[in-house]
Amino acid sequence: HLIAKFLRLATDLSPEEIAGVERGLEDGSIRAVDAKRRLGRAVVDLYHGSGTGAETEARFDQVHKERRLPDEVPDVAVPNAVFGLEDRAWSVSVPALLEALGLASSRSEARRLLAQGGVRRDGEPVGEETIRVEGPPPGELEGTVWQVGRRRFARLAGVVD
Repeated sequence: HLIAKFLRLATDLSPEEIAGVERGLEDGSIRAVDAKRRLGRAVVDLYHGSGTGAETEARFDQVHKERRLPDEVPDVAVPNAVFGLEDRAWSVSVPALLEALGLASSRSEARRLLAQGGVRRDGEPVGEETIRVEGPPPGELEGTVWQVGRRRFARLAGVVD
């Protein structure tokens, strides 16, 4: 019953369209999730322009339903200090890297995310806190996409001093 109410209050859909959605919800020809998605599209269209709601819905589906990377991932260069020499080989502290990429507010939060399995590199889960890197930083990590949770992404664009 609230979907129709919000369609009336928060969108510019015609009373006939809203009545059709109401009838569909009552007789089961329209699923509640489909009506909610229509509400979302209508609100986004109203405030951001016609067609924007469908684009936003497609991006949402791409990331959350299809589990693909979003089209726009911010490129972030990280401080060279994130990398270190360990036994004459370069390595990176994953918690420091996540903090530098802006995907975690602190190294402690990054460690918790790692322990919970909430960190991915190019779609693959990351569990270790230190990763060896071939060549000088960022080495083969340049261009990799890091993900924390379902919504936060960043691409490692290189290092800065």
